[in-house]
Amino acid sequence: MTTLLKHFDIEYYKNKYSELKDYSNTKITNHFLNIGSKEKRIFNKKLENFNLIEYKIVSLSEKKIFLLPKS
Repeated sequence: MTTLLKHFDIEYYKNKYSELKDYSNTKITNHFLNIGSKEKRIFNKKLENFNLIEYKIVSLSEKKIFLLPKS
């Protein structure tokens, strides 16, 4: 999960999901880790147009997951 947090944009997430607008940064991060990630909420503007369906998920170990374009 720490890899995801490197790309987590608190301001983007707070502005995208209006129910979080009054949350502290810590509470927003906790929301993402405990709820938003399970709901597959978008957490960075760069992901808005990303289509996971076009990729297959390959797990080579418990620590690394790779997305490969479907061919």
